[in-house]
This record gives sequence, C-alpha cells and structure tokens, in this order.
Amino acid sequence: MGGIQFDDNSKRLHIPIQNSDQNGICTVFDYSQIMDVEIVEDGETITKGTLGGVLMGDMIAGTAGAIIGSNIGKKKSKNQCTKLAIKFLLNSDVLFREYYLINNPKKSIKKDSPECKQGYLTINSILSKIKSEIL
Repeated sequence: MGGIQFDDNSKRLHIPIQNSDQNGICTVFDYSQIMDVEIVEDGETITKGTLGGVLMGDMIAGTAGAIIGSNIGKKKSKNQCTKLAIKFLLNSDVLFREYYLINNPKKSIKKDSPECKQGYLTINSILSKIKSEIL
C-alpha cells in the first residue's frame, strides 16, 4: 500500500526508508507497537487520534464515513500542499515514523489533483488495514 508492507502472518509492518540519511534505522514494527496514526500535511498534523476517528466515522456511515471520520477535528486547510505524510506513533525505541506520499517542497500540488487524491486514498487504505488488523 503506497510502499508500506503488511505481513499478516507475522503481524508486522514494514515502513520503507525514504531518506538516505536514515540508513540503519528500524523499519519493521510489530502491529502491537502501533499506538496511533496521524495525517500530516506540510509539516502540520491535520488529524489526531486518527484510529478513533476512523472508528467513529465507520460506525456512523460505513466505509465512506471512515474517510469523513478521519477528518474529525481537522483544521481549516489550504487548497494546495507540498508534503503529505502518514505518521505512525510507535511504542518502540523509534517513537514515530513518517511515510511521505507527496514530498515536493519546491512545487505546490492542488488538493483536487489526481496525485493528491491518490495520496489520500492510499492513506485511507492504510488506515482501514490498520483498523482491521490492530483494533
């Protein structure tokens, strides 16, 4: 899913390194180490407690509601972004790991662009997978 790999047999998650400066950093985590997930846009967390929000949205309106639920508490945002990431908060030596779906600080991308829409679809797929496997 967007480069992130789930191993349901061993209950482990692999979050690939995207920055060559991070060689040797742990990239594989047990499902049980994932405490929460946040969506980060241009360096700012736009959701907190995403897993709870996804659950709430799912209870309210099914799968489509999960997307709405994940945006509960979202700050008013701009029409464009340069970075979009999913941030895994971990109970491990590594406290968190960010995985970028969009990372282009020199050029803004409109949020209604296919690239940005695909980034959010990927994030929602990852959140759904985490919800089904961990919670």
